[in-house]
Amino acid sequence: IRTIYAVRRGRRHAAIGAVWRNTVVEEQRLSPEIQRFIDAIGEYFAQFGLSSVSGRLLGLMTISDEPLTLDDMADALGVSRASISTNIRLIKAIGFVDKVSMPRDRRDFYRCSSDPWGAIIRTDMVSTDMLAGIARRGLMAIPDDASGTARMHVEDLLDFCEFMLEEERGILQRWRERVARRMTTKFSSGVRSHDEDY
Repeated sequence: IRTIYAVRRGRRHAAIGAVWRNTVVEEQRLSPEIQRFIDAIGEYFAQFGLSSVSGRLLGLMTISDEPLTLDDMADALGVSRASISTNIRLIKAIGFVDKVSMPRDRRDFYRCSSDPWGAIIRTDMVSTDMLAGIARRGLMAIPDDASGTARMHVEDLLDFCEFMLEEERGILQRWRERVARRMTTKFSSGVRSHDEDY
């Protein structure tokens, strides 16, 4: 999906490609369908503690063909630049987006990372590993001969964390293999289409 950009004189915006062109972004003109997609992504991630703005930013970055500045994102989503600045740092820390630079432009640009969905799995793994560390310290604090179920509960917690880490490693590997197969198929189809033109 290509986002349609309106052009205004005076502001410079570099486009991705071998040749960089100077354009100026006045606002992101998003179709109603794309706007609903962005809002739905925001609502989805809000269920899991991520702010609606962060989720909408992820949706916007997902459908954007070119890196965006903070002003671009603020114009597109209709929120303040300060809110964009706060939330873009959050989703960058998770691994959803990358900060990039443009030739002859000192502003910060952001684009969707090469594997934002794998970043979700990696973030979960980091959190699970942190919880496993807490469980291990908890077991060290509980005597081996302690009566009751306290030690058993903490052992269950540690076992669960280790189980989840094993599963998530497998999921991440299978996801990477799936993406690689899809890209190989897409490339092969493109080559065949190109050959047929000749």
